[in-house]
Amino acid sequence: MGVCAGVRFDPTYQPQVKIIPSSPQSATVFTGIAFLAKTGMSVVLRAFDGNGNLVAGPGVRNPSSITLAAGQQYAKLVSELFGLQSFDGWIEADASAPGLGIFVATGSWDMLQLDGTVPRDPSADFVLPHGAALAVLVNPSARPATVTLTDFASAQTQSLTIPARGKIVMPLAGAVRVRSSEPLATAGIPVSDAQSTLVFPQAVVGGGYSSTLSLVNIGTAPANATVTFGTASANISLSANAAARVSISDLLKLSGDTIRTGAVRVTSMSLFGASPSLIGILDIQNSSGGASVAAKATGTDFTFPYVANANGFFTGLAFATGSEPAKITIDVYSADGGTPKSASITLAANQQFSALLSDLVAASAAQLGGYVRIRSDQPIWGWMIYGTDKVLVSGPPF
Repeated sequence: MGVCAGVRFDPTYQPQVKIIPSSPQSATVFTGIAFLAKTGMSVVLRAFDGNGNLVAGPGVRNPSSITLAAGQQYAKLVSELFGLQSFDGWIEADASAPGLGIFVATGSWDMLQLDGTVPRDPSADFVLPHGAALAVLVNPSARPATVTLTDFASAQTQSLTIPARGKIVMPLAGAVRVRSSEPLATAGIPVSDAQSTLVFPQAVVGGGYSSTLSLVNIGTAPANATVTFGTASANISLSANAAARVSISDLLKLSGDTIRTGAVRVTSMSLFGASPSLIGILDIQNSSGGASVAAKATGTDFTFPYVANANGFFTGLAFATGSEPAKITIDVYSADGGTPKSASITLAANQQFSALLSDLVAASAAQLGGYVRIRSDQPIWGWMIYGTDKVLVSGPPF
C-alpha cells in the first residue's frame, strides 16, 4: 500500500474495463453472459441505454456486482443480472483486476437463432467485413466521437457523431473501414490485427454446408492472396483498400456432394514489400444457421469460454498447426474451476484437426457450463463451435 496526499492507495491495483456493445433482452430474444476470472476479482456491471444513461426503474439492480474466485465462471441472463425484462443498450464491466474473460450468447427464446461473441477492446480504427449487416457502435468515452466510415467497394465516405456514452445501430451495404476520434466498442476487427497470413481453423464445404470467405486489403498497395483448403488452392487479387467475398467451393471448384472439413489458409504477397494488410472472416452456414470464424493470431495457451454438451447441444473443437508438430492438452473445467478433466492430442505440422469435445474428453459428455483451456508446446490456431440440429454458435478463444 502507498500514501498520496494523505490517501492510502494500492500501487498494484490494475482495474480492467470491458464493453459489451449488444446484449438485447425482451419477450422474443435473450442474452446470456458468462464471466471467467483468471484471478480473484470483483466486477461492477453497469447497464446503459442508447443515450448513455444508466437504466433505472422498479426492481432494477443497476449497477450490479459479482465476485469471482480464481478460475471461476459465472453465467447469467441479462434479466438475472439487472432485473431487466427489456433491454437494448450496452453494458460496462469494471473488473478490479486484469484477466476477466467474457462470452456473450444472444438468441431467440425458441432457440432457432443463436450467436456467440467475445467482446473486443475498443478501437479507433477498425474494419467491419460483413456487408448486408447491422453495425453496432458504442462510444464509451465521456467525449463525443467523430466517426468516418469508408466503403471499400465505392470508396464513398459517411461521417457521423456518436454522443458521449451513446450507441448507434446502422445498416451496412458492404465492408467498411471505420475511423473514430474516440475508441469504439464494436464487433469490428482492429486494423492493428491485419496480417500477411490468415488461418481459419475450421471450414466446412458440401453435404448441405457452405463456407464463405470475406477478405479485406487495408494496404495502399495491391495484394495477391493464395487461398488453400486441403489440397486445393486458388489465387485472389485485391486492389489497394479493397474487399472481396467468395464462396470456398466456387473459388476452388469443389463439388457439393461430399462433405469436406479443414482449415482455410490465406497467404498474401504484397508488392514493394508493404506491411501486412489482410483482414478476414469466414462464415460457415447450413440450412439452419451459421457461425463466423475469425483469423486470430496463434497461441500456446488460450481459453474457450463455454461448454455445452447437454440439452441437445454439442461442442466442437478445431485446431490447425503451423510449420511444427504440436502436442495439445485439452483441460475441461467445471464452472467452479477446480481439477480439470483432460486429454492430449498430437498433430503433425500443417495439419487440421476437428472433433467433438465429448469424443476428446469423454467425461465432459453431459457437461453444461464451465470452460476449456488449451495448452500447446507450439503456436497453433484454435476455434470452438457450439450447436444443435437447428443452430451453430461461434465460440472464439480468449
